[in-house]
Amino acid sequence: MRLLINIIILLSLSGCMPLKQIEWHTSNKEIRISPEKSNLQVCILTQTSEPAQKPSIDEGKSYAISPSGIKFKLHIQKNDFANKQMSPWTADYVYLIDPKHDGNAGKYRNWENGEWELYLAFNGPNSPVPILSKFKLWTFWYSPPIHGRPV
Repeated sequence: MRLLINIIILLSLSGCMPLKQIEWHTSNKEIRISPEKSNLQVCILTQTSEPAQKPSIDEGKSYAISPSGIKFKLHIQKNDFANKQMSPWTADYVYLIDPKHDGNAGKYRNWENGEWELYLAFNGPNSPVPILSKFKLWTFWYSPPIHGRPV
C-alpha cells in the first residue's frame, strides 16, 4: 500500500513546473517586477511616452542584495518591443552577474528564493529618482493533475 501511495505521488509530481512568485515588502507604484526563469522583468513608469526620451537603468550604479547578503552587479537587457511602444512604461530584463565571473556577460546567476533588495539608478532624460525595492521570491511547483488546468 505504501509503495502504491509513493508511486501515485511520484506520478503526480512528474508534470510539475516551477513558477517563480513574488511578494512585495516595499511597494512603489512606479515599478513592477515580474520574475522569470533566470531574470526579472522590471517595468518603470516614466514621465514620457516618447520612446527616445525614456530613461534607462544605470548598470554601474544599480545592484541587488541576495537573501544571504551578497551584493550583485546587474546586467540590463532592454525589452526592445516594450520600449518602442507609445507608453509611459519602460521595460528591461535584469540579470545577476555571478561574482566569480565578474566582467563576463555570459555568466549569470539565477534569482534564488528568499528576501531580496533591488536598487535601481537611472540615467538619461526624464530620469526618476533611484528606486529601492524589497521583495521575497519563492518557487511554486504547479502540477496540472493536482491543481487542474489553468484558466
